[in-house]
Amino acid sequence: MAKITISNHYPTLDSIDVAMEKQQDTAARPYLGMSALGHPCTRKVWLDFRFASTQIFKAATLRKFDDGHRCEEIQAARLRMVEGVIVDCLTKDGKQHGFSDHGGHLKGHMDGAILGILEAPKTWHVWEHKATDDRKKNALEKLISEDKKSALYKWDNIYFVQAQLYMHYSGMKRHYLTVSSAGGRTAISCRTDYQKDIAEKYIELAGNIIATDSPMPSKVSDNPDYFVCVHMCSNKDICHNNQIAAVTCRSCAHSEVSMEAEGLWLCQYHHTALSVGKQRIGCDDHIYSPVFLSAFADAVEGNETLNTVEYQNHLNSKRFTNGNIKDFYRSRELFAAADKAIIGDPQMEQLRKDFDGELAG
Repeated sequence: MAKITISNHYPTLDSIDVAMEKQQDTAARPYLGMSALGHPCTRKVWLDFRFASTQIFKAATLRKFDDGHRCEEIQAARLRMVEGVIVDCLTKDGKQHGFSDHGGHLKGHMDGAILGILEAPKTWHVWEHKATDDRKKNALEKLISEDKKSALYKWDNIYFVQAQLYMHYSGMKRHYLTVSSAGGRTAISCRTDYQKDIAEKYIELAGNIIATDSPMPSKVSDNPDYFVCVHMCSNKDICHNNQIAAVTCRSCAHSEVSMEAEGLWLCQYHHTALSVGKQRIGCDDHIYSPVFLSAFADAVEGNETLNTVEYQNHLNSKRFTNGNIKDFYRSRELFAAADKAIIGDPQMEQLRKDFDGELAG
């Protein structure tokens, strides 16, 4: 976590920021979210689904998330003030309306369904609310003035795809988006039609992301300074700096997605189903799926009996073995090594043996 500089002006308020960052939930959702599929980089979506890295937000971003949730509630209440408008946000058991596909590995939860809006009072719409800054809200308003039907598509592809999927799974053919400024002081709206071909395209993409274990999808750019990599992804170091995915069951060569039960993952080494909790922490028998080391090493040979994989490190032309055996490299050691060029280096190998040690960041 990044260090926070405490100012001398507002010590109590600054301490709130510290508390927010410490207490944030960093656990990735266990499923592929419909709200993520429209991201411009498919590799980012694929890596997120495999718990590749932990995303830690600064307090300013956490406050934006909190504001977005609160604005959603505020906007729903205000819409209900209009005579004839029905906003249905929850099921009978008090949960969000949700959708599931691909064995429960693809899921989405819409803000609600709305009926009675003055633009089309007899038509049910999927309702979503977004809170954003004035610059982005003004950009949408300009697009609406130019062409209402295509405004959402041109404004934000992530939201557009989310809208198409929610319409597809709910059976509704219209989407009603409300967008407010921070705190909900001003708001605009945008209606979008269902496009079956778009929805089916991304449902197929989701299936490919879920089922693919090797190779990784191509990245959106080879330039680490590309704006998507810098501002819209927590996996930049994996794609551009030879870092590897975190040690979890989802980066292990033995894990497998199953469609036999809702959101099921299996371990072929221990012959067991994996709870989400187990998936997040992995185990001592973890060995990397070679695709996760491909940025700096090529798999040479696997040994099922020893549960090891030998690699050629193309940063130093030396060989090393990933496995939970003395003098081999355990997965957590490979992950911790900041400089992957030292993995397999003869001098480093000797130091590890002499001091019975292991690589650390």
